[in-house]
Amino acid sequence: MSIPVIANGDIRSLKEAENVWHVTGTDGVMVARGLLANPAMFAGYEETPLKCIWDWVDIALELGTPYMCFHQHLMYMMEKITSRQEKRIFNALSSTSAVLDYLTDHYGID
Repeated sequence: MSIPVIANGDIRSLKEAENVWHVTGTDGVMVARGLLANPAMFAGYEETPLKCIWDWVDIALELGTPYMCFHQHLMYMMEKITSRQEKRIFNALSSTSAVLDYLTDHYGID
């Protein structure tokens, strides 16, 4: 019997994933947090591109994603592109319309 071994542990970039895979020799690498923060990671992006954020907004609105899930995913995705002050403001938003206004005002996403 062969059981695949998967490396896991706070991997946040493509470079880290490749390094862990090469160093450990495992069958694969799990990168859940890394992909939450940057869904474009495997495309080689160091941080989430605005296009990816826009795509998430479109998908979430089309599917009627509950606000908490919508907002939480955006918080992860915007982690590297927002300052501490921006995070405080964004985290205090309490509606989808407020989030959309914020994104339009700060990032030109509309």
